[in-house]
Amino acid sequence: MYCMNICAWETKDKKKVRKRRKKYANVASVAVLAAVFCVSGWAVAGPESRSTAVPKTGQTMSYDTGDDGDLQKGTAWPSPRFTDHGDTVTDNLTGLMWIKAPHSLAGNSGAQTYHGAIAFCTGLNYAGYSDWRLPNVRELHSLIDYGCYYPALPSGHPFPGVRSSNYWSSTTHVGYADRAWFVFLYHGNVSLNVKSTSYDVWPVRSGE
Repeated sequence: MYCMNICAWETKDKKKVRKRRKKYANVASVAVLAAVFCVSGWAVAGPESRSTAVPKTGQTMSYDTGDDGDLQKGTAWPSPRFTDHGDTVTDNLTGLMWIKAPHSLAGNSGAQTYHGAIAFCTGLNYAGYSDWRLPNVRELHSLIDYGCYYPALPSGHPFPGVRSSNYWSSTTHVGYADRAWFVFLYHGNVSLNVKSTSYDVWPVRSGE
C-alpha cells in the first residue's frame, strides 16, 4: 500500500509539472506571436486594425465599377507632392531626393549600360551631395502616376527633360545575375533586360 501511494504521488506530481510547462509554453507562444505582429505592422487584435502605407496609383478616371479609378484606394499623396530646391527635387511622398534635370548632367546626356549607370551615380558629386546612387526598382517606380503617360509622371511634375524611355534601376533579377529591372516611363511598366543594354539614368539619394 505504501509503494502504491508513492507511485500515485509521483504520477500526480509529474502531471502537475507537465501542465505547468504546457501553460508557460502557451504564454510564450502568445508573446512571440504578439512581437511578430508588432514588428510586421499588424496589431495583435487582428488584420482589421493594421494600417497600410501603399500609396494611391494616381488614377482617377474610372472605366468600370469597382476598378482603381472608381475606388481610388491607398494612402493619399501629400500636397504638394514635390518640393523644388532648384537643382534637386524632394518627393514628399517618399522623402527621396531626385536630380531635377538628370540629363543636363555632364556625362548623362545619353543612355548607359547597367554597370555604367551605377558607376556614374555613385561617382557623382552634385548640389552639395556626394551620396547619389542608382535607385532600386521600388524607388524608381514610386514616381509613376497611372493617371498619366508619356511620361507616366504626376501631372505638373518639376522634372524638365525627363524622357518617356527606359530607366535603369539598381535591382538585379534574382534568377539571372546578368539582368536587371528597369522602368519604362512612357507607360510606367516594369521589365528586365541584360545589363549590357543601354538605358537612361536618374540618380537619387535618401532624404535628410
